[in-house]
Amino acid sequence: MIKTGKLDLATGHATIEVTLDEPAMVYVQISTPGGTGPGSNGSKPRHDGKFPALVIFQWASPPYPLQKNWVTDRAAEDWLTLNIEPHDVLPDQPPTYYSSLPQELKNYQLIGRDDRDKSYFLQMYLADYRAVDYIASRPDWDGKTLVVMGTSMGGQQSLCVAGLNSKITHVIVNEPAGGDSNGPLHGRAAGYPNWPLNNPDHGDRALF
Repeated sequence: MIKTGKLDLATGHATIEVTLDEPAMVYVQISTPGGTGPGSNGSKPRHDGKFPALVIFQWASPPYPLQKNWVTDRAAEDWLTLNIEPHDVLPDQPPTYYSSLPQELKNYQLIGRDDRDKSYFLQMYLADYRAVDYIASRPDWDGKTLVVMGTSMGGQQSLCVAGLNSKITHVIVNEPAGGDSNGPLHGRAAGYPNWPLNNPDHGDRALF
């Protein structure tokens, strides 16, 4: 543990600062009193108006369907919401559709892993960027708040696209993948997507 303390939100915001002497990922846990911290599918609030926008990116796994409640629950809270399928497959099919997909796609993290221009993740990030552009172009966006969020590979996508698209105002990630790909070189466990460290081009392949 590096640091603990209390956040003073009397002014509406607070800052957490830490200093490290080597590259690393810092995990932050924020708890409230009595609690603990931390293709496409779209939905909008039922009433007219302008709303804050939320783009949700998905965690890693062989392709799977998106669930409607992942966006409708947020729309019920007055969010203009878009959930992005990270693969070039249909987002709402039965299990047999996904089980019959090519084996290569089920191991997509291996596709183009030795070439940053052919990496499977490159197309994923570009699609994420376009999703943000799309939701920001809608007349029912309030023009003020645009949040990206995700868990694991979804967190990886969120951090990457937030660094690329200036329209994004807030980022929420949980256990983001991809952020400490050279961890084993410094005595830390390897994380998804487990890019090989015995390849001298590994550092040049990093996409973010």
